[in-house]
Amino acid sequence: MISCTRCSTLIAPEDPACPHCGTEVARVTTAAPEGPPDLPARYPIQQLLGRGGMGRVYLCRDHDLDVDVAVKVLPPAIAGNPRSLQRIESEAKVAARLRGLPGILSLYGFERHGPSCLLVMEYAAGARAASPRPAAGASAPRSPTPSPRPTGTACSTATSSPATCSSTSTGG
Repeated sequence: MISCTRCSTLIAPEDPACPHCGTEVARVTTAAPEGPPDLPARYPIQQLLGRGGMGRVYLCRDHDLDVDVAVKVLPPAIAGNPRSLQRIESEAKVAARLRGLPGILSLYGFERHGPSCLLVMEYAAGARAASPRPAAGASAPRSPTPSPRPTGTACSTATSSPATCSSTSTGG
């Protein structure tokens, strides 16, 4: 038996709705683990770097640029929602304008591939969100390691309205 989330009436597992108030029963299903996404051939996946509410981030080799990149694959719920997708695309444009600023990874592109949407970003080898990233040729850290997303402070710097940007979870 389970309890109705609205009125706490006990519901038999086979019932589709609460017999007292009619609230539909939310069934939890165990989904099969997700395999690697279908990315353009340009980005062969080397490994999964992280996952979260905003998708999965993979280490890929960009064959066209001959560099390692971080590719964030947005989840279908976001990629299929025009309003969410418009917001992510707007944030991607802001992030692209922040190239070269300390503490911000460069965004190389925002791409659609079939039903998937991808953010292709600079890959900082060995970096963690809380650890410093050394400057090229320097042994001392130059600034905090950037996350693969614009931050509220960075967006405020690039736009006149900080409300146009939102924070997203790191690594996912």
